[in-house]
Amino acid sequence: MGELSSFEEDELIFIDSNIFLHNFRSHEDFGEASTAFLELVERGEVRSAIDTAVVYEVSEIILLEKGSEILDTGDLSVIKNRLKMDEEVSKKAYEAVQVFYDYVEALHVMGMVVLPIDWGILKNVPSIGVEHNLSPRVALHARTCWKYEIRNIATSDTKFEKISWLKVWKP
Repeated sequence: MGELSSFEEDELIFIDSNIFLHNFRSHEDFGEASTAFLELVERGEVRSAIDTAVVYEVSEIILLEKGSEILDTGDLSVIKNRLKMDEEVSKKAYEAVQVFYDYVEALHVMGMVVLPIDWGILKNVPSIGVEHNLSPRVALHARTCWKYEIRNIATSDTKFEKISWLKVWKP
């Protein structure tokens, strides 16, 4: 395990969803380090990758959090229902998602790789999940890293520490 601020490898590093969320939320403990790391990615100083699931995960969380803010409620069923039924609420919430997509596009232009997830990855999620006692989300990202021979991951999720072939870099 290493400190994300000291990552200087010339290898690819996989960026977990929580790094983006810590940055966007200005997380009390991890926001500053996540932002500093993403600034290195923005400048093309770090070779990085995400998978399409990271884009989905962050998008879903941003959408629901923005919906919660707009509706002034934490009731997930109310938020989801209003996002489906109320075009204005949905439009406002998706504006925040679009900001994230624009950011991912900018990072992609600077060299961040967006990796596809195929059946070869998906079919192995249960076995790696059972082997290391991981959630499907963590197992999916771990398996993606395995397929693309990525040995470093930027994350605050301690569950990745169970994967012996991944070096965890924490904010």
